[in-house]
Amino acid sequence: MRRPAGTLMLVSGAMLLQLSSAIAIANDVCPNVSPSTIQTPADVKDFVGTMRLLGTFLAAGFRCCADPIPVQDPARPTPKQWACPPSVPPSRVEAESKCDNDFSESVGTTCIGKIPGYPEPVAIVVPPKLKEMAQANVLLSMHGDNPDYEPVDSHIKRRGMPAMLTRTGRNQILVFPAGGSCPNGSHSAYDKNLGNGPGFEKFMSGIGALFQKAGISSKPEVGNITIAAHSGSYKALSGIVSSKNAYSDRVNEVFCFDCMYEDDGVFAKYAKDPRHRFWSVFTGGGKTAHNNRQMRNQLDVGKEPYYFGCDVYAGCDEDKPGFTRNPGVSHASPSDYKANRIGFLYTDEGHGNVPTAYLEGMLKGSP
Repeated sequence: MRRPAGTLMLVSGAMLLQLSSAIAIANDVCPNVSPSTIQTPADVKDFVGTMRLLGTFLAAGFRCCADPIPVQDPARPTPKQWACPPSVPPSRVEAESKCDNDFSESVGTTCIGKIPGYPEPVAIVVPPKLKEMAQANVLLSMHGDNPDYEPVDSHIKRRGMPAMLTRTGRNQILVFPAGGSCPNGSHSAYDKNLGNGPGFEKFMSGIGALFQKAGISSKPEVGNITIAAHSGSYKALSGIVSSKNAYSDRVNEVFCFDCMYEDDGVFAKYAKDPRHRFWSVFTGGGKTAHNNRQMRNQLDVGKEPYYFGCDVYAGCDEDKPGFTRNPGVSHASPSDYKANRIGFLYTDEGHGNVPTAYLEGMLKGSP
């Protein structure tokens, strides 16, 4: 919890009262952060800030863990313990978690709860070295097909997302909503509640209000928004980037992980805007490979130069001037990401592993 030396702060009477309140909250929220470890004014500020954050999320009905561990539900079959057979009520699809620590200097904290107006659980990962912002920057991640209805706490743990976000060093908060619940379908909430202007605006407004209350940001609106979409979340992603609402202009970065199952020109239109970054990773031989090539053909290489990493297997062996062709390459370099606002990248990774394999590099490579 200790911050680097060099930050000085006067401890006022008001701060001591706030510290006392924070210690009271700590008994219920963060038992592993002991007041006895507070040695400097900077430590006091860190401790109070963390307690405010955790206390706010707790009051909003969230549960917070540094490293959430899904609890096996004996009522569910294995290995698909999160499946939703008729014998398991939909309310039980959201698995409970246990944790030994509420905050970690290596992964921050992960809070699971509900955002008003959104029907499914939402995971929020706050990295340990997050700096306070006027408007909090958000990484909105949407999962792919989830037929077993794996809970979001398990999903982000399995993909190592809290530690990944910390390694990128980005001053950004990961927001990972569950896409749907049984029996409605694993993307029902994405499509209905996020894939349209009013729904997306309402969700992001709820996120921004929570962040302001927790002391993460000074304003209730979120700032820049990065969207990372995998597989079946393509429909919601298409709706988000094509809609007009209060947050439309803040979606300045999109990563499409083998998700281009339709090509109606929406993504090309988004990518043509010089304010936007758009990178797409696709596996070979299927619909997403075809649609990535189709989108590439919709771009004017003179105005919208792009990176293109591909090989013959994916059907990308043709020569075309104006783009960088890198045959047989499954990963772009950080310099490739930084130098190219638009990119298409063939991968030989398995479809389900694409986000895990590429998200960190793309985040690190953003200017």
